[in-house]
Amino acid sequence: MKNNHQNGFTIIELLIAISIITILSTIGYATVSKQMETNAILKMRNQIPTFIKGISELSYETGEKYDISIDFNNYIITAKKNGSTTIYRKLNLEKNLQYCFIDNNNKIQNTLSRNTTSTGNINIGFSIYIFNKKNKAKSKISFVSTTKVVKFLVINRYTPKKDMYLNNFTQNRVITGSELELKDSNNWEKVN
Repeated sequence: MKNNHQNGFTIIELLIAISIITILSTIGYATVSKQMETNAILKMRNQIPTFIKGISELSYETGEKYDISIDFNNYIITAKKNGSTTIYRKLNLEKNLQYCFIDNNNKIQNTLSRNTTSTGNINIGFSIYIFNKKNKAKSKISFVSTTKVVKFLVINRYTPKKDMYLNNFTQNRVITGSELELKDSNNWEKVN
């Protein structure tokens, strides 16, 4: 009598195993991807203010003015001595995030230039908004010029209190309606 029992796996068993591995891999990838995005946001929320504050402190210590240029299209912030073409310091921004600046005319800008004062302040305050890949607002960093009260640059960090999106934003587009809630301070919670 012959024994037809074979060692090995059936096609059904292999398909089930592959399906389980695929599901677990997908869940793992989504978790790792979300954690990487969170880390990138936290990194930028700390590095951008540290960079600009460093230039501000350098101005205060040396009495020299510096030009700060922010270029979100090329994901870079640079600092040059006033009038110089040589980059003194630069910060590369995380490329898997979106950034913008909204000017006083409610226009979305992707580039920004500011100057430090010889007392360590900046000539005009501004806020940088950080978005994830889905254009969901994740952080706001405000740089407050306080030349009339205090000579030092004030930096505040915020997280949104509710979901806010800035869909399909382009350079120099005027924001209206619900998009203005990005600028509304009631929608942001101050963090350290």
